[in-house]
Amino acid sequence: APTLGLSNFGVHAYADRFTYLHAAGFSMLLAALWPARWRPSKPAACALAAAALAVLAALAAASWRQSACWRDDLTLFSRTLAVDGKRNVLANINLGMYHYEFGHDVGRAIAFFERALAADEKKSGQIYPLYIICLCEAGRVAEARLASSRLLDWSAARIDEMRARGDAASGRAGRPRRAVANHVAFAAVAIADGDYALAQEHLDLLLTLRPRSVFAHYLLGCMASRRNDDEAAARYWRQALAFDTEPYLKHRFLKERVTAPGP
Repeated sequence: APTLGLSNFGVHAYADRFTYLHAAGFSMLLAALWPARWRPSKPAACALAAAALAVLAALAAASWRQSACWRDDLTLFSRTLAVDGKRNVLANINLGMYHYEFGHDVGRAIAFFERALAADEKKSGQIYPLYIICLCEAGRVAEARLASSRLLDWSAARIDEMRARGDAASGRAGRPRRAVANHVAFAAVAIADGDYALAQEHLDLLLTLRPRSVFAHYLLGCMASRRNDDEAAARYWRQALAFDTEPYLKHRFLKERVTAPGP
């Protein structure tokens, strides 16, 4: 089922990389169906061998073509959207993160994040902090403020939902986790507004909750850069690159900024 797309396997729409699981069963089934005492004539054996080679060649060509989709996140998730439709939340989020990370194309990142949020805000709401950062960096601060308000509503709805399920995470663990996202968003907006005192307040609270937060150190670097303190900006960005608390977000573009920080 994961490879046929008849049912989802976790977050996957189709999982072609699991083909080997049922392919092994089919191979054993075919071997079991082969007549044990049948001995084909030499011409028949040659024909069967040629047919088998043709099938193997076709399968190899198909596998080679499909493997190209797995070259990187861009090819994989672009293919996912082509196959599964433009409303695939996970593919849109990952493509947005790819364009943010490589080349730091915040315009394209915003477009993919907005598509994910429009498709299913409940599932994609965790991308709000990065989406808001991108809006601020694109100079779309008014939109970032509106998105921050939606983030608050989304966070409150998720906590209410967990509380209704009796989920323990809605208590002590849930509120700080949601608070982290809120502090990231409000700090980004405050930096864009030039209100560095308010931004520092949010970032201090964020660091209290997550001392090794990648977002906190990235935003501290951005704030230092806006204040023309390139040395402090590079120091914060190096720390952001060194931390691994956001496993799917590495801020790879920072490697260039560390050597030549700018506004």
